[in-house]
Amino acid sequence: LPIPEGCQTCGQALTETLASNSKTSGLESSLVARFRPIAQLAGGSIFGHLASVHGSAEKSLFPPSRLAGVAWRLGRAADLYRRYFEVAADRFVAYQGQGYLLLPLADAASELGEGCTAMLVDALAKAGLSCDQVIVVHAGVGGLDGAALERALATTHGLRRSGFKLAAVSLTCPRSEKPVSYTHL
Repeated sequence: LPIPEGCQTCGQALTETLASNSKTSGLESSLVARFRPIAQLAGGSIFGHLASVHGSAEKSLFPPSRLAGVAWRLGRAADLYRRYFEVAADRFVAYQGQGYLLLPLADAASELGEGCTAMLVDALAKAGLSCDQVIVVHAGVGGLDGAALERALATTHGLRRSGFKLAAVSLTCPRSEKPVSYTHL
């Protein structure tokens, strides 16, 4: 797929956005994590925090959808997910997040297969979090069929086997006329 129109420098912007905070890279990460608190209806306590990441507001890759689209088109989805997991876990710990860390995954995460689980486990270990403190939210499972569905199932199986709690926002069966939307933990 071509790079989005008006983004001839997307490769450089993506490299800068995904740069780690390590001294070896020489670049400061401009990947920003945000957390939306999720409250329990009974009692109003904090159930967890839903993470999202985006580029810095000064960069062309500010919106999360553009950031993910460019990373995918440039074959750097694995780099984006690795940094997403690292930044979200680090900031959740730094801000002393209450409850669970909820990490949404888009369809592109399924392309990573077992690598997705390995990256997530590694990022959590570095941040001092365990798998039982994280809920992985499969946000884009609806409408998958064939090979895409098989990859999503393999990724999900790897996450479950590693001890992650899973949630699905929308599940639809391409062979059925009735979509099912629910969240299950």
